[in-house]
Amino acid sequence: MNLLFSILLTVGLVLVVASVAVGFNEYWFISHGTVADGTVVENVRQGRGYAPRISFRTHEGKEAFFTPVYSSNPPFYDKGDTVKIVYRGQGEGARVLTFASRFGLAWPLMCAGLALVVIALGFKYGDAYLVSHYARSAAPFGR
Repeated sequence: MNLLFSILLTVGLVLVVASVAVGFNEYWFISHGTVADGTVVENVRQGRGYAPRISFRTHEGKEAFFTPVYSSNPPFYDKGDTVKIVYRGQGEGARVLTFASRFGLAWPLMCAGLALVVIALGFKYGDAYLVSHYARSAAPFGR
């Protein structure tokens, strides 16, 4: 039981730390980047899906283009759609600015990590808790 507790707790804590790191990285990029309006100029075939090719103007007036790494079928955006984007410097590292695309990885990692930590604690202390609260005169299970 201690091995199971150790494995679940370790994996859970690693997921929580990874979630915080991913979330903070996205937060830092957004807070230190420049937000602009972009326009979908076309949908580019990527594998089985389509990714939007987005144009935007930097704060210096330079036109820049980028294509996100994700794709969908059918295309998520239509030609001419306006999307908020965030970029650094001269337009490099541009990203679509939606909550799902920026923090969509951090939240599931956090939830899975916290669930594993709670399960680990349940396996470690659950029997003792049940006995101490509900069966004071009975011996713990398996002991």
